[in-house]
Amino acid sequence: MSEAVLGLNGLSVTEKITRFRDICGAVDDNKTTYATPFPTTETILAEVLVLEQDEAATRTTKLGAVDIRDRQLAVVMGSMNLLKSYVQTTSKGDAVKIRSTLLKVKGAATPPTVQEQVLIKSGKTGIFIGTVILIWRSLKKLGAKFYQVQHSEDGVTEWINIGVTPTRAKTTITGLVSETPGFYRVAAGNSLGLGPWSEPIRVVSK
Repeated sequence: MSEAVLGLNGLSVTEKITRFRDICGAVDDNKTTYATPFPTTETILAEVLVLEQDEAATRTTKLGAVDIRDRQLAVVMGSMNLLKSYVQTTSKGDAVKIRSTLLKVKGAATPPTVQEQVLIKSGKTGIFIGTVILIWRSLKKLGAKFYQVQHSEDGVTEWINIGVTPTRAKTTITGLVSETPGFYRVAAGNSLGLGPWSEPIRVVSK
Protein backbone atom coordinates (compact mmCIF):
# COMPACT_ATOMS: atom_id res chain seq x y z
CA MET A 1 0.00 0.00 0.00
CA SER A 2 1.29 3.46 -0.89
CA GLU A 3 1.50 6.31 1.60
CA ALA A 4 0.43 9.88 0.84
CA VAL A 5 2.90 12.63 1.74
CA LEU A 6 2.66 16.40 1.40
CA GLY A 7 6.01 16.74 -0.37
CA LEU A 8 7.09 20.02 1.18
CA ASN A 9 10.78 19.34 1.74
CA GLY A 10 12.96 22.21 0.57
CA LEU A 11 10.05 24.53 -0.22
CA SER A 12 9.92 28.14 0.93
CA VAL A 13 6.78 29.41 2.67
CA THR A 14 5.64 31.03 -0.58
CA GLU A 15 6.15 27.77 -2.46
CA LYS A 16 4.27 25.88 0.25
CA ILE A 17 1.36 28.28 -0.12
CA THR A 18 1.22 27.53 -3.84
CA ARG A 19 1.39 23.80 -3.17
CA PHE A 20 -1.38 23.94 -0.56
CA ARG A 21 -3.64 25.65 -3.07
CA ASP A 22 -2.74 23.23 -5.85
CA ILE A 23 -3.57 20.23 -3.66
CA CYS A 24 -6.89 21.72 -2.60
CA GLY A 25 -7.75 22.45 -6.23
CA ALA A 26 -6.89 18.89 -7.26
CA VAL A 27 -9.07 17.46 -4.47
CA ASP A 28 -11.94 19.67 -5.65
CA ASP A 29 -11.44 18.37 -9.18
CA ASN A 30 -11.83 14.78 -7.94
CA LYS A 31 -15.26 14.95 -6.34
CA THR A 32 -16.09 11.47 -7.61
CA THR A 33 -13.40 9.99 -5.37
CA TYR A 34 -13.12 12.70 -2.71
CA ALA A 35 -16.71 13.80 -2.13
CA THR A 36 -16.41 14.95 1.48
CA PRO A 37 -12.89 16.15 2.20
CA PHE A 38 -12.00 16.88 5.81
CA PRO A 39 -11.26 19.59 6.58
CA THR A 40 -13.11 21.16 3.68
CA THR A 41 -10.96 22.75 1.03
CA GLU A 42 -12.78 26.03 1.67
CA THR A 43 -11.58 25.97 5.28
CA ILE A 44 -8.00 25.24 4.27
CA LEU A 45 -7.94 27.88 1.53
CA ALA A 46 -9.17 30.50 4.02
CA GLU A 47 -6.34 29.54 6.36
CA VAL A 48 -3.87 29.68 3.47
CA LEU A 49 -5.05 33.20 2.59
CA VAL A 50 -4.27 34.34 6.13
CA LEU A 51 -0.88 32.65 5.89
CA GLU A 52 -0.18 34.47 2.65
CA GLN A 53 -1.00 37.81 4.30
CA ASP A 54 1.18 36.93 7.30
CA GLU A 55 4.03 35.97 4.99
CA ALA A 56 3.74 39.31 3.20
CA ALA A 57 3.98 41.06 6.57
CA THR A 58 7.37 39.46 7.24
CA ARG A 59 8.79 41.54 4.40
CA THR A 60 8.12 44.70 6.41
CA THR A 61 9.64 45.82 9.70
CA LYS A 62 6.52 44.80 11.61
CA LEU A 63 7.60 43.48 14.99
CA GLY A 64 6.82 39.79 15.58
CA ALA A 65 5.67 39.20 12.00
CA VAL A 66 7.74 36.04 11.60
CA ASP A 67 6.32 34.51 14.78
CA ILE A 68 2.78 35.30 13.64
CA ARG A 69 3.52 33.77 10.22
CA ASP A 70 4.98 30.65 11.77
CA ARG A 71 1.96 30.14 14.03
CA GLN A 72 -0.36 30.39 11.05
CA LEU A 73 1.83 28.00 9.07
CA ALA A 74 1.43 25.49 11.90
CA VAL A 75 -2.37 25.92 11.67
CA VAL A 76 -2.33 25.26 7.93
CA MET A 77 0.02 22.30 8.34
CA GLY A 78 -2.39 20.77 10.85
CA SER A 79 -5.26 21.08 8.38
CA MET A 80 -3.19 19.76 5.48
CA ASN A 81 -2.13 16.74 7.51
CA LEU A 82 -5.79 16.01 8.27
CA LEU A 83 -6.59 16.32 4.55
CA LYS A 84 -3.68 14.02 3.74
CA SER A 85 -5.08 11.45 6.17
CA TYR A 86 -8.50 11.75 4.54
CA VAL A 87 -6.96 11.13 1.11
CA GLN A 88 -4.98 8.18 2.44
CA THR A 89 -8.08 6.56 3.94
CA THR A 90 -10.39 7.31 1.02
CA SER A 91 -7.90 6.13 -1.63
CA LYS A 92 -7.12 2.95 0.36
CA GLY A 93 -3.48 3.53 -0.47
CA ASP A 94 -4.01 3.49 -4.24
CA ALA A 95 -1.01 5.38 -5.69
CA VAL A 96 -2.91 6.62 -8.75
CA LYS A 97 -5.76 8.02 -6.66
CA ILE A 98 -3.32 9.65 -4.25
CA ARG A 99 -1.38 11.30 -7.08
CA SER A 100 -4.63 12.64 -8.55
CA THR A 101 -4.66 15.08 -5.60
CA LEU A 102 -1.08 16.17 -6.39
CA LEU A 103 0.07 14.64 -3.10
CA LYS A 104 3.26 12.69 -3.46
CA VAL A 105 3.52 8.97 -2.83
CA LYS A 106 5.90 7.19 -0.50
CA GLY A 107 6.55 3.49 -0.88
CA ALA A 108 4.95 3.07 -4.29
CA ALA A 109 6.80 0.61 -6.47
CA THR A 110 7.98 2.00 -9.78
CA PRO A 111 6.27 0.02 -12.54
CA PRO A 112 8.69 -1.81 -14.84
CA THR A 113 9.23 -0.45 -18.33
CA VAL A 114 10.28 -2.14 -21.55
CA GLN A 115 14.05 -1.98 -21.77
CA GLU A 116 16.02 0.09 -24.24
CA GLN A 117 18.43 -1.38 -26.75
CA VAL A 118 21.78 -2.29 -25.24
CA LEU A 119 24.84 -0.51 -26.58
CA ILE A 120 27.94 -2.71 -26.54
CA LYS A 121 30.90 -0.49 -25.73
CA SER A 122 33.61 -3.04 -26.44
CA GLY A 123 34.25 -6.66 -27.29
CA LYS A 124 37.76 -8.03 -26.97
CA THR A 125 39.80 -11.20 -26.80
CA GLY A 126 39.87 -12.62 -23.29
CA ILE A 127 42.86 -13.23 -21.05
CA PHE A 128 42.56 -17.02 -21.04
CA ILE A 129 42.26 -19.56 -23.84
CA GLY A 130 38.76 -19.73 -25.35
CA THR A 131 37.45 -16.54 -23.80
CA VAL A 132 35.90 -13.27 -24.95
CA ILE A 133 35.14 -10.16 -22.87
CA LEU A 134 32.07 -8.00 -23.57
CA ILE A 135 31.35 -4.61 -21.97
CA TRP A 136 28.16 -2.63 -22.57
CA ARG A 137 26.35 0.47 -21.32
CA SER A 138 24.49 -0.28 -18.10
CA LEU A 139 20.70 0.03 -18.11
CA LYS A 140 20.35 -0.68 -14.40
CA LYS A 141 19.07 2.83 -13.65
CA LEU A 142 16.43 2.30 -16.33
CA GLY A 143 15.13 -0.84 -14.65
CA ALA A 144 17.25 -3.63 -16.12
CA LYS A 145 17.29 -6.67 -13.83
CA PHE A 146 19.49 -8.93 -15.96
CA TYR A 147 21.16 -9.25 -19.37
CA GLN A 148 20.85 -12.11 -21.87
CA VAL A 149 23.91 -12.83 -24.03
CA GLN A 150 23.80 -14.70 -27.34
CA HIS A 151 26.39 -16.02 -29.80
CA SER A 152 26.26 -16.70 -33.53
CA GLU A 153 28.94 -17.89 -35.92
CA ASP A 154 27.86 -15.59 -38.76
CA GLY A 155 26.00 -12.83 -36.90
CA VAL A 156 22.75 -13.51 -38.76
CA THR A 157 21.48 -17.01 -38.03
CA GLU A 158 21.44 -19.58 -35.24
CA TRP A 159 21.74 -17.25 -32.28
CA ILE A 160 22.41 -19.37 -29.18
CA ASN A 161 21.89 -18.31 -25.58
CA ILE A 162 25.20 -18.49 -23.76
CA GLY A 163 24.23 -17.07 -20.40
CA VAL A 164 22.28 -14.65 -18.28
CA THR A 165 24.29 -11.96 -16.53
CA PRO A 166 23.18 -10.00 -13.44
CA THR A 167 22.99 -6.23 -13.68
CA ARG A 168 26.75 -5.83 -14.00
CA ALA A 169 27.31 -4.56 -17.55
CA LYS A 170 30.24 -6.85 -18.30
CA THR A 171 30.80 -10.55 -18.86
CA THR A 172 33.56 -12.99 -19.74
CA ILE A 173 32.44 -15.75 -22.07
CA THR A 174 34.32 -19.00 -21.65
CA GLY A 175 34.50 -22.40 -23.33
CA LEU A 176 34.92 -21.04 -26.84
CA VAL A 177 37.05 -22.55 -29.59
CA SER A 178 40.45 -20.86 -29.39
CA GLU A 179 41.30 -18.19 -31.96
CA THR A 180 37.87 -18.40 -33.59
CA PRO A 181 35.78 -15.37 -34.64
CA GLY A 182 32.19 -15.13 -33.54
CA PHE A 183 29.38 -12.62 -33.17
CA TYR A 184 27.80 -11.59 -29.88
CA ARG A 185 24.76 -9.59 -28.86
CA VAL A 186 23.15 -8.54 -25.59
CA ALA A 187 19.60 -7.64 -24.48
CA ALA A 188 18.44 -6.19 -21.17
CA GLY A 189 15.47 -7.71 -19.39
CA ASN A 190 13.10 -7.36 -16.45
CA SER A 191 9.68 -8.71 -15.51
CA LEU A 192 8.27 -7.55 -18.86
CA GLY A 193 10.80 -9.66 -20.78
CA LEU A 194 13.72 -8.75 -23.00
CA GLY A 195 14.26 -5.45 -24.73
CA PRO A 196 15.72 -5.17 -28.25
CA TRP A 197 19.02 -6.87 -29.01
CA SER A 198 22.18 -4.85 -29.37
CA GLU A 199 23.88 -4.58 -32.70
CA PRO A 200 26.07 -7.71 -33.11
CA ILE A 201 29.76 -7.33 -32.47
CA ARG A 202 32.48 -9.55 -33.94
CA VAL A 203 35.19 -10.76 -31.57
CA VAL A 204 37.96 -13.34 -31.92
CA SER A 205 38.38 -15.63 -28.91
CA LYS A 206 41.71 -16.05 -27.16
